[in-house]
Amino acid sequence: MFQAFRQAARRAAAAKSNKVIPTSVANSSALAAAVMIIALAAERQNEDAELDSNSTSNLTTANQLPFLLPTRINSSTCQCELSTRISRLRRSATSKLMAAEATHKTFFSLYEVDFDHPLGQGAYGDVYLCREIKTGEECALKKIPKEFTEHVEFQREMNALLQIRAHGGHPNICMLRENFDDQDDYLLVLDLVMGKEMFDHLIEHGAYSEADASRLVRQVASALDFIHGIGVVHADLKPENIMLRSTRGNAFIKVIDFGCSEVLTRPDEADIEALPPRTLSHKEGATTAYCPPEAFSNDTVPLHPSADMWALGVIVYMMLLGRHPFDLDCDATDEEIGVRIKEQQLPSFDITRHLSDSAMDLLSKLMDPDPQKRMTAHDMLHHPWVTGETAREDVIEDSAERLKAIHKYKSGIEKRVIESLLSFQDDESETEDRNVISSERRTSLLERAFDQMDKDKKGYLSKEDLKSLPTTQLIRRNTKKGEVSADNLSFNHFSDLVGQNIRSMHFPRGHVVYREDDEGDYMYFINSGTLEVSTKDGFTTKIGQGDYFGKGGVLGKKRRTTITCTTPVNVLRLDKELFMKYVVKGSPLGLKLREKINTEKFDRALSIIGRNANMIETSYKKGGAIFKEGEEPSNDAYIVKQGLVDIIANDHHVQTLKPGRLFGVQSFIHNRRSRKASAVCMASECVINSIPLKELDELAEKYPQLKSALHELALRQEFRRAIVLRRMQSFPTKAQLREVFDSLDTDRDGTIDAVEVRELMQTLGGAFSDEEIATLIRSMDLTDSGNIDYDEFASVFGNSA
Repeated sequence: MFQAFRQAARRAAAAKSNKVIPTSVANSSALAAAVMIIALAAERQNEDAELDSNSTSNLTTANQLPFLLPTRINSSTCQCELSTRISRLRRSATSKLMAAEATHKTFFSLYEVDFDHPLGQGAYGDVYLCREIKTGEECALKKIPKEFTEHVEFQREMNALLQIRAHGGHPNICMLRENFDDQDDYLLVLDLVMGKEMFDHLIEHGAYSEADASRLVRQVASALDFIHGIGVVHADLKPENIMLRSTRGNAFIKVIDFGCSEVLTRPDEADIEALPPRTLSHKEGATTAYCPPEAFSNDTVPLHPSADMWALGVIVYMMLLGRHPFDLDCDATDEEIGVRIKEQQLPSFDITRHLSDSAMDLLSKLMDPDPQKRMTAHDMLHHPWVTGETAREDVIEDSAERLKAIHKYKSGIEKRVIESLLSFQDDESETEDRNVISSERRTSLLERAFDQMDKDKKGYLSKEDLKSLPTTQLIRRNTKKGEVSADNLSFNHFSDLVGQNIRSMHFPRGHVVYREDDEGDYMYFINSGTLEVSTKDGFTTKIGQGDYFGKGGVLGKKRRTTITCTTPVNVLRLDKELFMKYVVKGSPLGLKLREKINTEKFDRALSIIGRNANMIETSYKKGGAIFKEGEEPSNDAYIVKQGLVDIIANDHHVQTLKPGRLFGVQSFIHNRRSRKASAVCMASECVINSIPLKELDELAEKYPQLKSALHELALRQEFRRAIVLRRMQSFPTKAQLREVFDSLDTDRDGTIDAVEVRELMQTLGGAFSDEEIATLIRSMDLTDSGNIDYDEFASVFGNSA
């Protein structure tokens, strides 16, 4: 039956491809027409100016109107002219947007590609396999001749993909990674999607259990929730446009083909007046079998995200029943299906009696004929069937025993997942181009964690993979003879197992996750979307997929920031109890988090300076000195804006400062003295911002957290210099840290205490108060024990040694 329907759908798709798809026209109201006419007149004026740069004519928009259109604006001539001008506007806007968002380097400096063996043909050009030179990762390359920018489908797809990329992307969407302008062509680098179409997958495997279908649907709903939240409608959702990421056994979804999509609104440009809404119609390129009833209306109906939700309802119906709800016998024509949808001839519920009440409830809400009442993607993500709470699962023979055995490894799996989640933010490679989204950020967090455990990329976790997990050694020793051992663990069961304690949550755009000074018991890992981090003193920054937040909550501290969703967001939430189970005080993960809090404190101090201080920018060539050892102190502190700066004391390297680092602030612990180190530019060019120390003092008095951070930062920098002068060698490498720590631990008790810190700091010759010694120890004491052990010492200096 699936096969028959597939043939019918293919015929419909083929018929659609032979149609002339009309360009979207503006709303027919006089107001909308007037707005468009004014815009078109302005555009014609710009074109005329470009055609004749010597022209002295400077006609206003009002003067241009008589030349633009005939007197009767509803004439066929007007409509033709209007349609042509709209097409020009769209083409111009798309080209400008692509130019603004293009990667600044050349394609061939970053990728290698074999143009002799294309993977296939796309609508506007061939598709090739390309490989990123730096990482070896395979991607898909679309080479699009620029002449195709006149096609509305190309414009729609590019506008949607650029909008999605601008908001951080989503792991269940085939992402546009980079776009390049290569003379006569556009080169588009996208995710490589090598799995089958979801339609073929359904035919191959038959109807899923409700639980299996629920897992797949959850991924599609998450993708729709994201794009709807950033103002994008897919407008042609169907099984052929829902692909599997790879040929592996795990059904991980990628939504593709945005050629019928529309960017209805741009949330970050809400103050800009939008063009009239696009009309929803089954003739507008979408596939009839997945269009909602309102698409067949004679009334003007604006395109709306609810159209995608109807289509998803049809897809869910097919997944569970193997039939189209308006073509049960798989023999209807496209026109017949359209009539049935328009007349809302829903099938008898007799064939759905085997479905759970929860599944039926979902279908009825997705396929509600009234688009105003139809379920949204965000609501769908919280439906109990989609979350997996009420979806039925027909368990195959012996699978219960295998899953029970796998539960023996649950602690090890959870610990490894938490370790992976905490590592992703730090492992993200820095890119020089702001438009490039790293490959890791295009994959869901759980899939990344799964891939780390599945080292040989089999598509499942074997017994050997599970045996290598932490905390499972004792479990294996206690396994009774003859007891069932763990079987292969698929990604779906892995996700279910982890999801019992690490909860997936969806927040809408504008949602405040928590506010500054709130009590907190959770930390969060961002699976998709972007959020704004802000503080009462004016600090703001953006975080996105792979980042985590809320560390202070699980460490027993109040919230130090306010977190607001700027797009729809999906997070994994970890509670304090589970966190403390695996990230115990003094463990490597615990130390890492505590030091990360310190780093963020310094970053926020810099943010206060950046927003409030008057800075002077100065450039230095390689080898140029910002200041020299022994000089009288200047009246400035400094921030590296560009390049690398080495701090050198007595001809020995103390520290390398990257962009964003502050230096020259020793006056916060000493009165003005001569410089005790040199600061030298080590890049081909360094750009340095200088801040008057007097102004910095005033800011520190105004913002207590700035004063505290500057004091602590200055003490840390002096501690580093003291180690260099004690050894008369450059600051130790990571491999030398143990040797240096042992030399500072003079009483050999395994820690550095206040007496030993004071003894070291005396190397610098200045007097340090008891309060300063205590502050320095607190800065490096990540377990609140009152002294510093080696693990703490390595956590503070190991990454910057």
